[in-house]
Amino acid sequence: MLKATTPVAVLIAGYALGTEKPDYLIFAKVSAIVFGVIIASYGEVEFVLIGFLFQVLGIATEATRLVMVQQLLKDYKMDPMVSLYHFAPVCAVMNAIACVLVEGQKITYAKFASSVGIPILLANCAMALFLNISVVFLIGKTSSLVMCLSGVFKDILLVIVSVMIWSSPVMPLQVFGYGIALIGLVWYKQPDVSVKQLSFAFVLLSVASVLMVFAELQGDNVITSKVNEY
Repeated sequence: MLKATTPVAVLIAGYALGTEKPDYLIFAKVSAIVFGVIIASYGEVEFVLIGFLFQVLGIATEATRLVMVQQLLKDYKMDPMVSLYHFAPVCAVMNAIACVLVEGQKITYAKFASSVGIPILLANCAMALFLNISVVFLIGKTSSLVMCLSGVFKDILLVIVSVMIWSSPVMPLQVFGYGIALIGLVWYKQPDVSVKQLSFAFVLLSVASVLMVFAELQGDNVITSKVNEY
């Protein structure tokens, strides 16, 4: 759930570094999207302090990195490939240090070759390169905040596709949470949408979620009655 707060962290980092002008309305819109994602990802949470601190630190550094990439692209007029040339080596060095400290002697060439292999590694590197280029292009054309929010829309599409293709089960709470996030995205991208329209969409979402809850309860009752019959 903490990962869902990344757009808010990016917005705050943008305020702090001067790439974004403080706007309480935009902050409210982004907060609504984050709130919806938190609801959708709500579940059994086992709180571990060290994990919480690492997650908070990771969100803060990721938000700062995205905002600084935006500054490189817009304030210093760098193109995506030049910006990758500047910050990719730093990321590689940091990842290498972390890998040595965490993995250490656990990684051997024989184990790597048998489980992963060079072709898969090269394909993974190529995909990572294209992903980084596309992310930098998106930040350059829009902003780091829009890049984070597009990830929320990607998650919604993944849920829809998984339901349509693999018939993956979806809980009413997930529908309600991602529905709120989708309403927030529409509110963010369409400033002309009225409060009445947003309220109507929220009411429809609430009704649909309640109907899903009743349908689940009815299905559970049917299963329970059949089990009792046997």
